[in-house]
Amino acid sequence: NISDEESSKLKELKLDGKDILSLLDDKNVVTVPEVSLAKDKVNLYVLPHNLHATIDVSNDGNSIEKINDNTYNVGLSYGQNEIRIVVSSDAEGRKLHIIRIYREEDLRLKSFTVESNEQYDEDADKFKVSTIRFSEDKTEVAVVAKARYNQAKVFLKYSEKEIEVKN
Repeated sequence: NISDEESSKLKELKLDGKDILSLLDDKNVVTVPEVSLAKDKVNLYVLPHNLHATIDVSNDGNSIEKINDNTYNVGLSYGQNEIRIVVSSDAEGRKLHIIRIYREEDLRLKSFTVESNEQYDEDADKFKVSTIRFSEDKTEVAVVAKARYNQAKVFLKYSEKEIEVKN
């Protein structure tokens, strides 16, 4: 049996100052409430029982800023994030802990052009006009719609038919 002081066990785990250690399940995974799209990072505090254990924090390529030995600012992507904390000790080896956190995605439009004319004001987050009129003989119209979040899909609906806009 390995004592806590030699182990890879966590003594404290805090996310934005809130203790979440007791929320870890039997696989050392915790899912925390979703955060707003404006929140682009979280503050993580990791304290192992073993003062000689090493800590490695990652979040799928997002920025990790080490504030001190136990505190990190972890960058968040839009959508699902999986913050991985690996605590390693000589006596117990590597122990993985996972924090799942969902960051709201920005599903607003970036632009909406009709026949090469921009119809959307990105700063005001609204359409410039409510109706666009065309001549009676016009049977096709070129529309380009772009979302702010480049992985979002934009759909247009016309006469009960849904069309996916490809960027």
